[in-house]
Amino acid sequence: MIFFLFLFLVRGEELTFELQDNEEMCFFKDIKTNNAAFNYLVLSGGNLDVDVQVRSPINQIIYVQRKSKYGDEELDVEHLGEYKICFSNRFSSISHKIVNFAISDYEDDAFDIPNDMKQKNTPITKLSELTNDIKHHNDVSEKYQVYFRNIAVRDRIATEDLNFAVQWLSIIMMSAIAVISLIQVSVLKSYFTEKSPSII
Repeated sequence: MIFFLFLFLVRGEELTFELQDNEEMCFFKDIKTNNAAFNYLVLSGGNLDVDVQVRSPINQIIYVQRKSKYGDEELDVEHLGEYKICFSNRFSSISHKIVNFAISDYEDDAFDIPNDMKQKNTPITKLSELTNDIKHHNDVSEKYQVYFRNIAVRDRIATEDLNFAVQWLSIIMMSAIAVISLIQVSVLKSYFTEKSPSII
């Protein structure tokens, strides 16, 4: 039952997208609470870095990072409304990037009981504290799961790229060895098939 309560108390979006070279992409999130968490990770491409900027509904910059690989921030939400999250790869003229990011807004102490019902050391107060602790630990574990999943994806992409490069290098090396072997055989054959001068 508590699990289903968590589903209604956290609203978040997670997205993985491709950012081309010399490109900037912006996304929008309507923040309806005073608490928001934002994280991103560059999964592949170049030096695994992007420029990141978050703007508030009044167009004030509240978070900015240049050539960053990873970020995990609690956003300072002063104004409720539509926040703009921009990722830029304008500094790169060759490589495109794959970026994963998530942003969520949540209620702080979502299981608080009304003030008129609060009394020290009552079962309902202890239950409220317990559910808030569970919610906090659930949020932290979810954040780590997403982070480690993204690291695993990034490592898998790097492994596949390395495997692709090793396969092609192996094909090129085997082709070169075969060509050199044929040349050596034909040169050695030519030494033994030369006609000897005829004696008259």
